[in-house]
Amino acid sequence: MLRLNFLLILFFDCVSGVSLAQSYNFGFDKYTVLDVVSNNRISLPLDNNKKLIIFLFLSPECPLCQKYTVQMKEIGRTYKNELELFGIFPGVSYSRSDLMDFKKKYSIDFSLFMDDQFTLTNSLSVKVTPTAVLINNNNHIAYIGAIDDWAITLGNTRKAATKNYLVNAIKECLNNQDVSLVSSEPVGCEINVY
Repeated sequence: MLRLNFLLILFFDCVSGVSLAQSYNFGFDKYTVLDVVSNNRISLPLDNNKKLIIFLFLSPECPLCQKYTVQMKEIGRTYKNELELFGIFPGVSYSRSDLMDFKKKYSIDFSLFMDDQFTLTNSLSVKVTPTAVLINNNNHIAYIGAIDDWAITLGNTRKAATKNYLVNAIKECLNNQDVSLVSSEPVGCEINVY
């Protein structure tokens, strides 16, 4: 399904010159999630004063999610005045205790939520963790996909990333430029559908 979405984005780009990712208006009012810390149901986003929002889809057991926590915390700190970062755990495969252990073990300093009804996950057609979704200040999806090109396949990585997809998209959005790469194929662990 995600591959079909990428093909549709490419087709739409070629036919109209306008990116489907950039033209899709993301309506937050229909997405409620469970706050991992408080266990309260909330609607996203929490802070409308930020220019950008990142949804980072995670799994506590995925080795790539674990490795990318350092980089995502750094992105959150670097752009703390411009963006809000939300970690999203799709489904109910993991207990709240599992997610709190993940938060503690990796010293997560951004908000974590459980998409227990898959509403956000399914709406964005996310199938793999980690997947990053960047929403711009017009509530349009500016970028969706891999954080960078460090992971080639699950278990096969480069020594260092050569293309920083998410950071580049953030910089372009903050400079009021069109995002040069609106999607990439994420590499990681398939999302449990239960």
